[in-house]
Amino acid sequence: MWDCGYGFIGNTTKDTYIRVSDENGNTIYEEKLDLNSTLISESISEVRTELINILNPSFNILIADTEEDIFGQINLNPELSIIIMNPVQENLNGFDLVKKFKSFPQLKHISFIFVISKDDDVSQIKGLELGVIDFITLPLKEKIVPTFVKSIIKKHNEVRKEEQAKILNIQAQEQKKINSIIHIDKITGIYNELTFAEKTSELLKANPDKKYVIIRWDIDRFKVYNQTFGYKEGDKLLAQIGQIYQETVPSTITYGHITADHFVSCSEFKHYDQEATLNRITNF
Repeated sequence: MWDCGYGFIGNTTKDTYIRVSDENGNTIYEEKLDLNSTLISESISEVRTELINILNPSFNILIADTEEDIFGQINLNPELSIIIMNPVQENLNGFDLVKKFKSFPQLKHISFIFVISKDDDVSQIKGLELGVIDFITLPLKEKIVPTFVKSIIKKHNEVRKEEQAKILNIQAQEQKKINSIIHIDKITGIYNELTFAEKTSELLKANPDKKYVIIRWDIDRFKVYNQTFGYKEGDKLLAQIGQIYQETVPSTITYGHITADHFVSCSEFKHYDQEATLNRITNF
């Protein structure tokens, strides 16, 4: 859970997911991630078949023969994280494909693994120059290949999950800011007039058998105070009152700053003490 209280990455025995919750713990967004999809592009049929047989028990295997096929599979399977391919094929140049992927930020989470001959130093050097750091050499080793691919997928998926969670947290923070602008009075930090009315209406509807009292008060000679000490000091005074409300008034009472120096609150009538209330307001 992050500081803002929204992002969470979790795993079940079958699924990996990202969940976003509000400050009350209510889920507002959840996305299940199928992060084991692996695309194979290999023009040598024997090698392709061997790769499929080795990886098939543990991975969701996708096949593509051309660049168009690859982008088509990505559109259909946005969770795709690994492309295993021969970089030099008759209908597909893996080096050019890597360059093209680097020009699309939305594809940066996809990693390439080049399948090359053990002595193909040229392809390995060209791949490294393009940022491809993972290679599988022929002949394929049945026990090593799936473990190798799993380790790469795990590494890149952790990065991807962290990035997605950060994005969701940023979105949640932005939404929180928007909600604050809509609902909170910027000077006092408490509900504005509209939100006070909404929250009070919700309170009354939820408790139809209870009696409530609404108290509205203002600051005597506040205009004179502003003229004498300046509007900045007047705003500081309003902010102090807002802080007192937040620190001392229980959550069962709704309250807000409705306009200028006017404040309002709504509390259950049986807890209302007129003298104590007047003293509290006077002591503000």
